[in-house]
Amino acid sequence: MHDLETRPCSLAAQIEALVARHVKETEALEDSHLDSCIDEAAIQVQRHTLSPFLPTAAEDLASIFNILRLGPRHIMVDLGCGDGRPLIAAALLCKCRGVGVDISQQCIALAKSIVSQEGLSDRMVAFFRWDLLSDQEAVLNRLVEAVEAKAQEAAIECKDGVEAVVVFLYVYPTLLARLVCLLDRLVRAWRDFRRVEVVTLTYHLEAPVGGGEGEGVLYRECGGRVEIHTLEKKT
Repeated sequence: MHDLETRPCSLAAQIEALVARHVKETEALEDSHLDSCIDEAAIQVQRHTLSPFLPTAAEDLASIFNILRLGPRHIMVDLGCGDGRPLIAAALLCKCRGVGVDISQQCIALAKSIVSQEGLSDRMVAFFRWDLLSDQEAVLNRLVEAVEAKAQEAAIECKDGVEAVVVFLYVYPTLLARLVCLLDRLVRAWRDFRRVEVVTLTYHLEAPVGGGEGEGVLYRECGGRVEIHTLEKKT
């Protein structure tokens, strides 16, 4: 695994190289997805298309990976995963397993295509087309099952097992606000893990998530771009 603390520039450069290998497909997806979001919003404002595809910059990903010291003992969950670049970069560069969810068939198809082109297996990172808003009970159960499967796979290779689940969101505030309840329930469902981190990029998560007896909740803002809500078991 790369030394994420002392080589952030190198890490960002490697993520840039990953993005560059698939830039044509990603740019086409960005244009198409934005157009479809605008069209659908004009027809049915209350539907689930509340955030267009927002590509995450390489320097932002490198910063997040460094802050979290992302590694093989982490599982990263991306809600609104787009082309999958955060999870794919995390798997390639940090050996971190991942689960990505998006409502867009185009996004999921491209993410799976890049996984295949990069030589990754779905044992490392898996993508699912699920609607985060229509049936949150079903999505909650599926996410819990998917993360548990990844944790079991990680335990085979890491003798100490999974240390933390990282939930990443880079979505518009309109969608972020509607996911607070789901986030809170996910954090509570993953209490068996030592730590759960909810990471948002650019947009503020208004409501705190998680917390209970024997647990501590820490909030921190990193450079005005990254917010991290951490639920950690007290020792």
